[in-house]
This record gives sequence, structure tokens and C-alpha cells, in this order.
Amino acid sequence: MVSYSEAPWREVFSRRWGVVTLAESVLTEYRDQLWTTRCCRVKGSHGGRPHEMYRSSHVQRFLSFANAAGVEHAIISDRYGLHFPDQCLPSYDLGPWDLSPEGRRALGRMITTQAETRGHRAIVVYNNSPLMSRPYLEILSHSGLAIFFTTRLPAAGALS
Repeated sequence: MVSYSEAPWREVFSRRWGVVTLAESVLTEYRDQLWTTRCCRVKGSHGGRPHEMYRSSHVQRFLSFANAAGVEHAIISDRYGLHFPDQCLPSYDLGPWDLSPEGRRALGRMITTQAETRGHRAIVVYNNSPLMSRPYLEILSHSGLAIFFTTRLPAAGALS
């Protein structure tokens, strides 16, 4: 098994989970994919839609980008799989490390159904921290979806 200290994270992501890392210059080619980011620990206590529930600056920055760019998007939730903007869901206190290996596989399969129901077979994952992405990429690897990863968001106007 390859560790992060032995190989660049891009190579680890590719070998371990089949993730393709996207260069910022090609992000505009992925406008029609489902754009996602990971959930966060900081949540509104009453739940709600993603912009109401996930309070971290990382998620809020992603949601602002996705809304301005007009791309279909969702938050990768440790409880709900994909949390889409049109869904009002209860808050939860669960992290990716709270899930058993079977729980991660089941969540990956749930994400497959959710994405395919909305017409997607590929997913773009944004996270500014490759290390924090690891459990979510593992979950997504069980989905069978094509997984593209980026640490940067393009200017919203670039995707128009």
C-alpha cells in the first residue's frame, strides 16, 4: 500500500481510488458534471438546505461558486450521501471516520443512485485540502462514478 509520504498525493489518489486530478486550466470542460465538496463539522443545529446546514467557510465558498456558475452541485454528506440544494434535511453529527468499511461502501452505492437519478455518471470533487479529501474519495470510489478532483475553483464566469 502506498503512503502519502512515499508518493505525491495525485499519484496516490489515482492508484488507490481511480481519481483524475484536474488542472485549473481544464475545469471549464467539466461544466456539465455534478460538482461537489465534502461536508464539514460546523453545522447549523436545525439542518436545512446545504447553505443553511454547512457553515464552514470552505463549504460556503463552494456554494457561492456553484450558484454563481450555475452548475449542478451537492455536498458529500457522511449521513445522506449527496445533499442537493433543493433538499431540506435534519442536522447530524457524524464524520467519515465514524463509518465502518461497509458503511463507506453503502454510502458510495447510495451516491451512485443519487447521482444517476439526476443524470450524472461523473462527479467533480473540490476540496482545498487533499488530505481532508481522503475519506470522501474512498467513499466515492465505491460509487462507480468517474471521479475528478480539484483543489481550485475557477472564476464563476469561466464556466458560463
